[in-house]
Formats: sequence, structure tokens, C-alpha cells
Amino acid sequence: MRKCFFVFLFFAISCHSFAQSDVSFVPPLDAQQLFLSGTFAELRSNHFHSGIDIKTGGVIGKKVYSAADGYISRIGVSPWGYGKAIYITHYNGYTTVYAHLDRFRDDIAAYVKTQQYKQKSFKVDLYLDSSTFPVKEKDFIAVSGNSGGSGGPHLHFEIRETESQRVVNPLLFKFPVKDYTRPKINKLVIEPLNNTAFVNGKNKTFTKSTAGWGEVYRLADSDTIKLSGPVFFAINTYDAMNDVTNKNGIFAIDCILDEDTVFSFNAAKFSFDETRYINSVIDYNYYCEAKSRCYRTAKDINNKLSMTNYNSNRGIVELLDNDIHKVRFIVKDTYLNTSILTFHVVKDNKNHNVTPDDKMFHFSYDVDNELMIDGFKLKVPKNSFFDNVAFDFSVDDKKNKYMSPIYVLGDKSITSFLPFSISIKIDSSRISQNFIQNVFIEKQSGTSWNYCGGKIDGEGWITLKTRDFGSYRLSVDTIKPQILCASLNQYAPTIVTENKMIKVIIKDNLSGIKSYYPTLNNEWILMDYDAKNNLLVYSFDDKILRGINVFKLKVIDNCNNTCEIVRELKF
Repeated sequence: MRKCFFVFLFFAISCHSFAQSDVSFVPPLDAQQLFLSGTFAELRSNHFHSGIDIKTGGVIGKKVYSAADGYISRIGVSPWGYGKAIYITHYNGYTTVYAHLDRFRDDIAAYVKTQQYKQKSFKVDLYLDSSTFPVKEKDFIAVSGNSGGSGGPHLHFEIRETESQRVVNPLLFKFPVKDYTRPKINKLVIEPLNNTAFVNGKNKTFTKSTAGWGEVYRLADSDTIKLSGPVFFAINTYDAMNDVTNKNGIFAIDCILDEDTVFSFNAAKFSFDETRYINSVIDYNYYCEAKSRCYRTAKDINNKLSMTNYNSNRGIVELLDNDIHKVRFIVKDTYLNTSILTFHVVKDNKNHNVTPDDKMFHFSYDVDNELMIDGFKLKVPKNSFFDNVAFDFSVDDKKNKYMSPIYVLGDKSITSFLPFSISIKIDSSRISQNFIQNVFIEKQSGTSWNYCGGKIDGEGWITLKTRDFGSYRLSVDTIKPQILCASLNQYAPTIVTENKMIKVIIKDNLSGIKSYYPTLNNEWILMDYDAKNNLLVYSFDDKILRGINVFKLKVIDNCNNTCEIVRELKF
């Protein structure tokens, strides 16, 4: 008990001292108050959010400024992810990142465009020395936007330790964000750890909504829960802020059983190579069923996330006496607004019928694992899984209805930290040799099947790197991508004198776009690619000439199907 108290005290002191850093940054937007749509370490799909998302009023075009003196050390442009992004290395030991930009400052944009033409690629990742673009605090660097994987106009802003590249919570640097609102605690989940554990007499997930006001939360219609065997707790919670309706991520959680701190989470900083541990920190099984992310108290053996601490029992709770025990979840945001959920648990002494564990396969996380059955191979390197796993495996052939049998590998609730490989044998009686280059592996998601990819070897196997169990099968894509350019005439030159750009839609409804190659008068031209809107845009530059210009566009999908168009432009 004393040991757990000191662990908790050290965690709180270290967080408090970190928050008192004398390093200062100015806001990256010209605003007296910043409104956030996302916070640091927020729970996202397969990753923790690595910065804060600053609202821009639902529009693009807000001026973005350097948060301190330094120099632009990196510039990224991509159809996905951060989109257009600037990285500034500062002299205070930190690097700031500004992502999903619409456009760069003119001189920066000109430099980037030169590099894109040199590489003949819209997507670039450029590293710069300190002499190319030095900046002062509050220097204008770009305009906010919605590029890359952004779901709407905003500015994604990060602070990283320059040497380690660990991301740090920007709200610990005293930006002008108003937050006097306590976090919300929505739901309690209790999971039996195995087939010998029961919650209120049932070997299944227990969920209960909460009720309460202000700091104090309780369970909606019960208080004392009966437990038998090893279980863990989990809660669904979010942070609310003043003047915004977004459900943002929280900063700290402590789960205390009587006086023992079972689990702690603290979102001060983390490394990018840790971000996949999110699927171990949340109750992933419950997320797969309910699409609700809950922080759980149990530690997987192979979970090394630095933002968490656990007691000596790895956050697993097993009651050994007949006393009533008090459980508290203490939730805080970065500004130390606090909410507390309290409930009670007691040992269930009733004998329950234990269903035998009938899983066919058991893999240990710390060794290499293999499974080989006719037409299917699974190879899992050691330390891929968060913990030891047990799973079923079956083959559904559907009377040769598909390009291959359906291989049912466990279920969607099993995921991993590192990628592993699955291989499926290509059956020449189902797939003609003419279509070998078009074969891919797809995975079931609900009632639909989604492209995953795969690489074919010389022995007729196609192999995919993945992190998820589930149902897999082979499919074939022989359909060309689509190029839609209604504004360009097919049989006569299109007059573009008044227009300053041309826009083209490119689509592929199965395997997806792999690459595109645009030329004007047989020279490569730069076309911005907005992947989420399937949009290519060529803004006129010195490549377009007076008179007739020949525009060509070649698009290739991930199964090597190709589409090409040729159009004449009169300028």
C-alpha cells in the first residue's frame, strides 16, 4: 500500500513540475483565445493524437505563425496524413509542427515547388538546414487548411523534444485555452479476464452508465458489484472545455481500490513508436463490439507505454476477502479540473459453472509463432502481440464460390503491436494465369470486404503484412481506374484562357489509386492531389504555353490496372 502511494505521489509531482516549464511559445494563430477540437494523447484509431487541433472557424485561410525563434527544418507534402506541414526547430530544445496547411508562404511555396519538379512528385519530404528559412517568433509561415487526412478545416499543432522527437502536451505550455469545465465520465465497464471470472454471476462484459453532478459521479442504478475471479475495470470518459462542444481527450486517470492505486494514466509526453499501444490501453474487445473506447486498468504483459503505471498485479483485480471494497476513478484534464466516479465491489462466493476454454490455438507473445494449413500460412514474430493470445481457426470454402476459401483467423478483437504475415496460396483452377498480377488479399469488415494488398512470390503465394486477425480471402481487380474531367473536351481543344487551373477527378473503387503521372507537352507537371476528395489540380505555371497544349494523365491502381487520357488545351 505504501509503495503504491509513493508511485502515485511521484507521478503527480513529476507531472506538476513538468507543467511549470519556463519555456514559452506564442499561439500559432492570431487569436486571444484558442478553441480546440482535439487534445493531446486523445484516443484515435490505432494511435494517440500527437498534438492539439485548433479550430479555425470552419474555414481555411487563417494565417499561421512561428511559435518561437528558430528555423524551418522540415517540410512535408502528402495526399494523406499531415498533408502540407512545416516543422520548425527552435533554440529552446523543442520543435513545433504545423499540419493540414492549405498553402505555404510564397517563398517557401516556391522552394517546395522547385523540389517537387526536381523529384517529379507531388509528395515530398524535405529536410533543410538552419540557413534556408530562419524564422522569428510570430513570423508568418503558412495559411491554415484541410489538407491530407484532415476531417475538416483546422490547424494541427505539435511540440516535440528536438533530440528525442518525443511529442509533448502543448497545453502544458500555457497557451490561451479557457477550460474551467470538469471531465465527463460516461460509463463503467468490467471485463472478466478469462472463463473462470464472473461479474454479478455472469462470465461476460458488464457495463453500467453513470449519474452525478459536478465532481461526484456514481453508477446510475446500482452501487455494489459482485466479483468472482480476475477482472479489470474500464471507463469511458472525455474532457469538456469552455465555449466548445467537442469531446476531447483527458489528461490523467487514477484508479484506486481502497488505498491501492491500481492504474494511472498521464498524458504529458510519449514517443511515436509507442502510439500503437493504444489498443492495449483501451478495452479493445469492448471497442470492437460497441465502438466505444474505454481506458482499462489491466496491463498486457508486452505493453510498454510510458504514459501508464500499474500496481504489482498489473491492474488486475481479484478479491480474496469478504469485505466491501471502494473503487474510485479520478479523472483530470490538463488544467486539473477533476471528476471522480465511486462504486463498490465485493467478492461473490457462489460457485459458478465454468465453461471450458475450447480455443484451438494458443500463441505466446515472447516467441516466434507459426500456423500452416493447406493453402494458408501465418507467421508471427515474437513480441508482436501485446500478450498471449488464444484463437480459433477455420476454413469456409462456400463451394468454390470465391477466388479462394475464406480463412477465418480468430476474430477482430485480436490485434497486435507489430505487423505479422499471412500468406494464401493462389489456386490456378480459380484464378487464371492472365489475372495473377491483379490478385490481392481482402479482409471482411461487417458485411463488406476491403482491399488489403499483398505481394506475390514465384511459388504462387501472396503474402500480406497486417496487425489484425479476422476473415481473409483472395480477390481480383481487373477494372481500370476512372479519370473524370467533364470540363475538358474530348474531341476539340478546350479553351482555358480565363481559367487559371484545371481540375480532374481520379477514382478507383476496389484496390485504390497507386500512382498518377501528368504531363503537359510531354513534360511532367505538378498536380496537387487531394486524396480524400479524389481531386487533382494543376495551377497554371510556366509549363503551359500560348497556343495548343497537349495534356496527358496516366493513372495506375494498386492492382496495376491503368487508365490514360489525352486532351488538348488552348491557352
